[in-house]
Amino acid sequence: MVSCPSHKVEMAIHQAFDSSAASKEANELMTMVYGLFKSSSLRWRLFKRTAAFLGMPHLRFKPCFNLSGSSWVGHQITAIETFLFNLPTLIEFCSDQLSSPHNNIMKKDKARLEGVMRKCTSLKSIIMLAVKHDVLNMVKPCSLALKDVNLLMPCTITAVQAFMSSITCL
Repeated sequence: MVSCPSHKVEMAIHQAFDSSAASKEANELMTMVYGLFKSSSLRWRLFKRTAAFLGMPHLRFKPCFNLSGSSWVGHQITAIETFLFNLPTLIEFCSDQLSSPHNNIMKKDKARLEGVMRKCTSLKSIIMLAVKHDVLNMVKPCSLALKDVNLLMPCTITAVQAFMSSITCL
């Protein structure tokens, strides 16, 4: 049983997104990309090289699953922002490796890279990530207010009302 009001709000939002097939597909994409670079330092070096060639900064991909002790909303926002920030470089990286693989290891990843490329260029997944990012940014102040150790009722009510009015406008 979860007693923290912040966790209850986050669990409700999490369950709402989990009931959407588009959200599940977007999470699978972020998990696939995270695993692609987490499991291979070669791929990560080649990704960084692609970013340098393009003159673009890069961030290390974050897992989209919840780590213990962290806020689900905050963690999701960070993972989505990192993914969207790296998206142009990721598409270029996949395209480069599919057209001329760096070596035999990358040749073996052809099917995986094709899947990533196909999903990264899927408008449905990208729009879902953008919508999820916007909704989670609306939830974040409310969640943080409910998480505060010195929970003051007027501040909490204001945060919840602001959240409810922004969600109602959607």
